[in-house]
Amino acid sequence: MQVEAIPMLINSDFLNAPLDVKLHLADYKMHGKKSYVFQIKDLLHGIYKCTYISMNDQDINGEALDYLLKNNSHAGEMLMQIADLEQKDLFKTLRAMTAVVNSTTAMTAVLNNTTAMTAVFNSATAMAAVVNSTTAMTAVLNNTTAMTAVFNSATAMAAVVNSTTAMTAVLNNTTAMTAVFNSATAMAAVVNSTTAMTAVLNNTTAMTTVLKSANAMEAVVNSTTAMTAVLNSATAMTAVVNSTTAMTTVLDSETAIVSIVAAQYANIKPFILKINGNKEYIKKLFILVQNSSRFKLLYNGDVGSIVNAYENKQGIITFSCLGFSGSSGDNSGVSSRVYNNGELIKDATDAGYNTKSTPDKANAVTIGKTKWGYNSGRYNYSNIACAVYEMIA
Repeated sequence: MQVEAIPMLINSDFLNAPLDVKLHLADYKMHGKKSYVFQIKDLLHGIYKCTYISMNDQDINGEALDYLLKNNSHAGEMLMQIADLEQKDLFKTLRAMTAVVNSTTAMTAVLNNTTAMTAVFNSATAMAAVVNSTTAMTAVLNNTTAMTAVFNSATAMAAVVNSTTAMTAVLNNTTAMTAVFNSATAMAAVVNSTTAMTAVLNNTTAMTTVLKSANAMEAVVNSTTAMTAVLNSATAMTAVVNSTTAMTTVLDSETAIVSIVAAQYANIKPFILKINGNKEYIKKLFILVQNSSRFKLLYNGDVGSIVNAYENKQGIITFSCLGFSGSSGDNSGVSSRVYNNGELIKDATDAGYNTKSTPDKANAVTIGKTKWGYNSGRYNYSNIACAVYEMIA
């Protein structure tokens, strides 16, 4: 026998899956993108095309299905290769993935088969069809196992959060909504999608659920995309400032505070007013900014020395000690004031006399344009201490 005939003889014993494909699969699963198989695309695609193997291997069937669908393969016939999948005669007639997802019977069969479900949920192309089908989304959200699989799949969630149809379906299903907000994977996708955040912020029930979920709030405040969406929604800002849990979470997040300092005053006004009504909030915020690498201290001392330097500057957060004028207590009835973008924020005497602003003494916070004064109309700014921090881009 000629040496060249040996591989053919060996492969003839593997009618469903040639030996070379099995060897390539083993190497690919062991080494991933470093594998020679991944580098030589013909070998990788050869694995995908051997659907007896690729569609039944849960580690790769998502990427295999995605490749096959993008190359115009018969969706139903690809899924038919999955062992124990029900309704195979029906799948023979469903060439397009849209046909599969719009069939209640076919979707039920997919969701009742873990291998099939894994393939569909880990294929971006298949998920694009799922999230734009009311039939498919209804089937997924009525199946606890399927719902959990979707919310824990980065690929599936990427499709869900960028589809208004899918997000509407999720937010109108209390069980699904709660599952999303309690899943780290799902929330990571939600907070980084403008489409998803818009859907959440425009849904009163969803906002209420987010505010009650520590996991959801943690994800929101640590995402610039999510915080931008919150700051641009008057409804969301009102909900946040009226929730002690939400306010505490915001004040623990450097990302959230950076977003707030960078925002337009009109958007953050409710936050500023809420902060200034709570001494502990002021202290908490002062400590965070003081220890943050995203802010640098520009000045800490008597306002009289810098009264005109920072009052019209953006990207600034100022912690003021508003108290009576005079180191020996004279003029103790004259309170000092701080204005934020022209609006009176605080009128107080409780900080007394201070030469520097500290977390324990500060009793007023302003962001952006700041101006100081006295209730007597005097313009002697001495003895109002302030710490001025600038946000670092």
